[in-house]
Amino acid sequence: MIQRNNVTSFFAYLFFCLFVLVLLSLLVSCFSSTFSQLFVLLNQEGRIFDLCLRFLYFLGFLICLYALIISSWYRNGGYLMHFLMLILCIMFVFLFVFGVFGSQNQDSLLDSVLAGPQSHYLIEVFWRDLNEVLILGFFYVFFIFFPLACYWLNLCPNPNHPLGLILSRLRPSLNVIIYTLMGCALQSYFHKEHWFFYLDLIALGCALTMLLYLLKHQRLERLGFFEICNLGFLGVGICVFALSSQLIHEAGFLARYDFLMLAWVAWCAEWMLGVMKK
Repeated sequence: MIQRNNVTSFFAYLFFCLFVLVLLSLLVSCFSSTFSQLFVLLNQEGRIFDLCLRFLYFLGFLICLYALIISSWYRNGGYLMHFLMLILCIMFVFLFVFGVFGSQNQDSLLDSVLAGPQSHYLIEVFWRDLNEVLILGFFYVFFIFFPLACYWLNLCPNPNHPLGLILSRLRPSLNVIIYTLMGCALQSYFHKEHWFFYLDLIALGCALTMLLYLLKHQRLERLGFFEICNLGFLGVGICVFALSSQLIHEAGFLARYDFLMLAWVAWCAEWMLGVMKK
């Protein structure tokens, strides 16, 4: 049986590799005239960040399938958890197949989400980027603000209650929150197409303020080696992202969604491991 420490370390290593890849490509693009478009090129269809996203889709499918088989074999978790695993397994298959074969024009899934003529009208901008807004809103609410608010208010689900047990299993860990924050931080800080997109920056500022407050008042779970390292990477990443604002604006969002998908897959692995061990 896979141990929780192994899952934590595995995704911490994946996070570090993705972080180094993004950071190096940004720094090379910023300080090298010869490779000034490296980060932009790596964000295109079929390049490294797109391949990383497909790898995470496939990894998520394998994790969900393994958890579903093992938990069903040992009759752990109940039918609700098994149904959720099945839904997630189907979702990862759909994302992988659609990401690889779904486009007739060689556009990636994210390109089809984000592409469109530029507009300065709020309604047109909102509807054009509705999928992006929904995805980011989902991660901000359920993977950042809600778990941090629970720590802030000292809210802990009662594991003796069926609903409380489910919520305690599904609550994202601090590492997952950091992975999500890194994805949210990978944005253009000073070059926005419309003022509406500054809400993304405001949400990031609120999330970081909450995190710093909780760290200062020691309301978070006990910090381990990986949590401390990941927090350091987050701080360094924010500084580099701010210096590379124009470049990130030109490159697109594939690298950003790599971090968000990493957080999603890590979250699946963590709570599914908890179900399998019961």
